[in-house]
Amino acid sequence: MDIILIIALLYLVVLFGVGAWAMRQTKTSIDYFLAGRRLGMFVMAMSVFATALSGFLFIGGPGLTYSLGMGALWFTLPTTVSFAMAWYILGKRMRLLTDATGAMTMADAVYHRYDS
Repeated sequence: MDIILIIALLYLVVLFGVGAWAMRQTKTSIDYFLAGRRLGMFVMAMSVFATALSGFLFIGGPGLTYSLGMGALWFTLPTTVSFAMAWYILGKRMRLLTDATGAMTMADAVYHRYDS
């Protein structure tokens, strides 16, 4: 057999193994969407940061850099600092709010906070 085919099959076996393990761990929608609220603040912050920045870096960033020039790259550093400040200032409050209300998304949290 070709080495590439062996590696691909091994990867597929590992992938199915991880999927079977995760399926047994998942009992509720909270387990599926929020990892059972067991992830630490650092992991959650990096996840949100990567999600938000991926849209900017792949879609908005190149267009902004094309239209404004290389100076537009200075948006990246303030964004990083802003995300860190937001998680430091709001992270614990948001966690307490979502625990108290059972919210799973930011929209759910705003809905419960402002009764709207």
